Amino acid sequence: MPPATTLLADVRAKVTIDVDSMDPDVAARHTTPEHKFCDMTSNQAIVYSEAVRPQRAHVFNAAVDQIRSAESQLDLESQVSNAIDLLTVLLAKEVYPHITGRVHAQTSPSAAYDTEATIQHAKKLVALFEANGIPKSRVCIKIPATPESIVACNYLERLGIRTLATCLFSVPQAMAAHQAGCLYVAPYFNGMRLLAMPCGSNEKPLTGYPLSPAHLFAFMHERYRARHPTRTLRAIQPGFLHPRCAPLTATPHRLRRGTPPRRRAELRVHSEPGVWKEYADTAREHPMAPVVGAVVRVFKEVGSSTLVMPASIVTAKEVLALVSLKPDHLTLSGAVLDQLAASESAAGEAPKPHHPDVPLGATPSESALTGAHKEPDVKSINYLENGAAALREAFGRDAEVSRKMADALKIFGEMEEKTKELLRAALRA
Repeated sequence: MPPATTLLADVRAKVTIDVDSMDPDVAARHTTPEHKFCDMTSNQAIVYSEAVRPQRAHVFNAAVDQIRSAESQLDLESQVSNAIDLLTVLLAKEVYPHITGRVHAQTSPSAAYDTEATIQHAKKLVALFEANGIPKSRVCIKIPATPESIVACNYLERLGIRTLATCLFSVPQAMAAHQAGCLYVAPYFNGMRLLAMPCGSNEKPLTGYPLSPAHLFAFMHERYRARHPTRTLRAIQPGFLHPRCAPLTATPHRLRRGTPPRRRAELRVHSEPGVWKEYADTAREHPMAPVVGAVVRVFKEVGSSTLVMPASIVTAKEVLALVSLKPDHLTLSGAVLDQLAASESAAGEAPKPHHPDVPLGATPSESALTGAHKEPDVKSINYLENGAAALREAFGRDAEVSRKMADALKIFGEMEEKTKELLRAALRA
């Protein structure tokens, strides 16, 4: 009998794996002589989650000290703006030795509908990486796939700055990114809906904030591993997140149940579309599966060099479903990597070319996702001309994609502001 392998090793044999974490311990834990991560991905929520961890205090303090000593002549808000970018770069630098490819940093969500502001922020991030020993050739800038920012991607690619179109929920967004020359597209397999808000109890959390499903699981998993170092949390039971349960308050240091808030909390994982739920057959039933499958197929048909990297993945089961759709990369959080590493692979199981119930020869219509009319042939549309007018029209026809984009930008904006609050307080001290 051949030796048992883990699901993580099996998945790595079929698709390139990136680490969706700025924690060097996560990257180190899942790096072996045979298996290394390609890229490291990040966003404003990941930066914040690292900024508040005691283990990353030395990185946070280094960013503050450098800005304080070098930019004391600037006003406080300029210092804060520069400090959050430096913190992002320094956090990425700690993971850099564990990867063979690129570090990713995301432009500010506040610039998502401003082409020039996105371009300037991307240039600033690349310059900071270079100043800290990471060459431009090892950097990729994540940019939300709005019409204005896709135009920015096209300009940056012509400058030799590689880009990833993130917050991607539709085939038109993907085609626009291909036409812009993006290195990657990152379809969000799960949206960024709010799962938990601070409670209105007498004991208010110091840093309560909304969580995506992946971040909620990550915090639960981190807490579980602290108590049981040799075990791995496989999943959170669905009932744990039932809307009738008391709202969860999440902080970087604890998760607890709380009393109902004065302001109604959003805990909608089982009550609204777009919020994470478990499917019996993820590749067939998940609403984003046909989108990912169609992006893979259309890119193959047009000979695109843009790589498909699904993101916002919550469970090992979702990973296996996505592998069956044959993307180029998957970016995975520490919690999902731990799930895969703790599970044995079925010996001798041959990889499926694609899920039999998700035919890659047919483009999903918008009606399958939102009840709208069928999307026009994306291959015949120039999404970049006239300031990405066709992509703007596609957003206008698809209320669900517009809602998901607004959700993602809102949450990333909130996380960015919370990190700035921490830096503002430190710089004032």
